[in-house]
Amino acid sequence: MSLPPINANGFITSTNTDTSKLPDPDEVRRCEEWLMENQHLRIKAINRGCSSYGWKHVVEFDKSYVSNGAFLQACVNLGIPIQQQMEGRRYYGKRAGTLNGYVPLSKKIRTQYFLRINRDHEKDVPFDQTRTHRYV
Repeated sequence: MSLPPINANGFITSTNTDTSKLPDPDEVRRCEEWLMENQHLRIKAINRGCSSYGWKHVVEFDKSYVSNGAFLQACVNLGIPIQQQMEGRRYYGKRAGTLNGYVPLSKKIRTQYFLRINRDHEKDVPFDQTRTHRYV
């Protein structure tokens, strides 16, 4: 199955039709660097536990802002397989594709990323004495 073209937002779909806004080359380079630095995270099967939108946030934690399309384009440039995420509802018997894609990366790093975010966040969040949990 061939993939649709990519713009800065992700895959070009019926709702994301802007073909003029391509992914920023600097953002693509940062994603490529991160993917090369984290080659040990590659697994054989596509991981549907996290879409490219989630992975872009992990890259942003180590680097700076990158777009969803930049992450997808970096995967294409490095030959990393991508499977387009499909919507749950069907149109005329077919499911429509979304902006996001799935890639074969281990969810270990995502778990570590979210643990670090939560740990850092809890330092700054006041504790509500009337409740048993922290609030935002």
